[in-house]
Amino acid sequence: MWCNACLEDAAIRLHRIDNYFYASNWNFIPQYYGNIPSMGAYQRLHAVSIDMAYVAAPQFNAMSFFAGVKSAITAENDTVINNFGTLTFAVSAAQFINTQFSQVCQAVTLPNGNGTIAEFYFTTLYVWGDQSGFNCSAGKAMFDLPSNYARLFVSQVGVAAVDTFANVGCGSPGVGSCPAGSPGGGALTRFDGMNVDQYSAFSPEALSLCVRGHKML
Repeated sequence: MWCNACLEDAAIRLHRIDNYFYASNWNFIPQYYGNIPSMGAYQRLHAVSIDMAYVAAPQFNAMSFFAGVKSAITAENDTVINNFGTLTFAVSAAQFINTQFSQVCQAVTLPNGNGTIAEFYFTTLYVWGDQSGFNCSAGKAMFDLPSNYARLFVSQVGVAAVDTFANVGCGSPGVGSCPAGSPGGGALTRFDGMNVDQYSAFSPEALSLCVRGHKML
């Protein structure tokens, strides 16, 4: 599937999916009218490729997110009542194989901050920040998961040009929507087989990794 969302704030919404879900070979390329500055600026302030809210154990293969979006993937909590009772989370056990985030402002974000329950597992991943001239990756983390309920496991990763690769958890003193003393069991992170060609690519002295109140595995 080739998706050119143009001005839609969210190209695809996956909401309250409580059954098996598998997606393969999705390409997001919002490039029509990309030469018009106002259009490009709007996309980088608003556009999202995939918005998730309660998606249970999805599997993705061969996903490509290219250019012109504020965030390739966002996740927010939602609630479903099923045989297990009342369940609330954003995304559970999301598995990604062969994923590329190229020239995006950010790869994965949690707009509602702490309290967002989300876990992501990426194997064979490539990440490249926005170098279009809009400077939308400056000062931002590619994976921005400011929640003590977040889990991010990545393996076999190539990183081209970013400021910060990942910001995970709240910690102390905490920031913004993830203040000090925020509840939660502590974010979990695992990084294996990473090659970073350049961090602080858009802002001097940016952190390559920022993990707060977490458990490193």
